[in-house]
Amino acid sequence: MNVWNRMTVIHVGSILTVSSMQGKHVTIRERKSYGLSFCMGKGSIVYRHGDRQYVSDHAHAILLPKGATYRLVGTETGDFPLINFECAESDSPPDFTVCHLQNPESYLRTFEKMKTLYLQEGNRARVMSLLYEMLARLSQESITPTKRILMPAMQYLSEQLDDPMLNNFTLAAQAKISEVYFRRLFREAYGITPKQYVLDMRIRQAKALLSENASSVTAIAETCGFSSVYYFCRAFKDQTGQTPTEYAKNTHQGGGI
Repeated sequence: MNVWNRMTVIHVGSILTVSSMQGKHVTIRERKSYGLSFCMGKGSIVYRHGDRQYVSDHAHAILLPKGATYRLVGTETGDFPLINFECAESDSPPDFTVCHLQNPESYLRTFEKMKTLYLQEGNRARVMSLLYEMLARLSQESITPTKRILMPAMQYLSEQLDDPMLNNFTLAAQAKISEVYFRRLFREAYGITPKQYVLDMRIRQAKALLSENASSVTAIAETCGFSSVYYFCRAFKDQTGQTPTEYAKNTHQGGGI
């Protein structure tokens, strides 16, 4: 799934520009927060994590995962804008993620706005808004040709998530492709079946509603597109290890995810 639009940012820890010299080697152990790094003009860093490596330069932004231990090597001297932040653990991106930037300068301009606002009092909401704007743009730039084919179906899915009759045939028709081809492309693009994707989305929506304590379990099941409250409760416990009632109670007591 697209990690850029799955993150729920809850705090921006710091906004700064880091200089890296050619030949500089640094080991980071158990990174304390998530990081979003860009590059101003010339400059390049290679991040080595396990047997994989990721390049950060002017044309690429990189997401640095919390808790990761890695080694970075400055391959070309430069300045690297960096945003450190926290996000809800249930929405955490799983690994390093690199995005090719169509217009790097636009991100740098947004970064400078964020940096200025961050240094002033009372601008938390505006800083968060600009970070979410960045994440939305990164999400769009991460769309592969396969995902572009599926976009009409994904748009329809988001609008009709509450429909218990939602199915692959209907979604495939929105993308103007066969059901078999739709299932194959979906698995290629998102790594899971359409059925599992829809279930995951519905459970996420249910978690949000349960956290608000605004409706009954039966009403939430209907709102989230489950065909019955029994199926909802069973699916919710399979996904979270808790019944909806237990999840709501633990969340309100401060023990939720």
